[in-house]
Amino acid sequence: MNAALAGTWSELEDTFSELVALVEPLDEAAINWRPPAPDSNSIAVLVRHTIGSASMWCSIALDEPFERDRDAEFRVHESSAALVAALREFVSSLGGQFERLDAVDPASEHHDPRRGSDGEVHTAGWCIAHVLSHTGEHWGQIQLTRDLYRARA
Repeated sequence: MNAALAGTWSELEDTFSELVALVEPLDEAAINWRPPAPDSNSIAVLVRHTIGSASMWCSIALDEPFERDRDAEFRVHESSAALVAALREFVSSLGGQFERLDAVDPASEHHDPRRGSDGEVHTAGWCIAHVLSHTGEHWGQIQLTRDLYRARA
């Protein structure tokens, strides 16, 4: 795997490992609690959304088909065990995608099939950078949500 891709994969692998460690000890109430703020999401929702997004953008970069129900990601109610199992399965799948991405030119352009024929076109490199930044954004939200849950009155 090229150095840039390997570095991105290493960072994602570390983040998802830390995410498993965060989720595993939490009970169902903590996993599914939503902060009392408009448009906030539970840890379960943020994890499912992060998994769906990362898988989709890697699939787009690989020109591989994908199935995703983004709206359903925002309706989940899960147990810690189910979420940990989903994360572990996802990391294994994502590792396979990253192995295949090594054969993809980062400058190659890929059509976002969600938008039809007028959809945006992104380079494979952009897709992978987006996976890293989007995952980091939600990783921070997940940590904050856990902290807010613990601090609630």
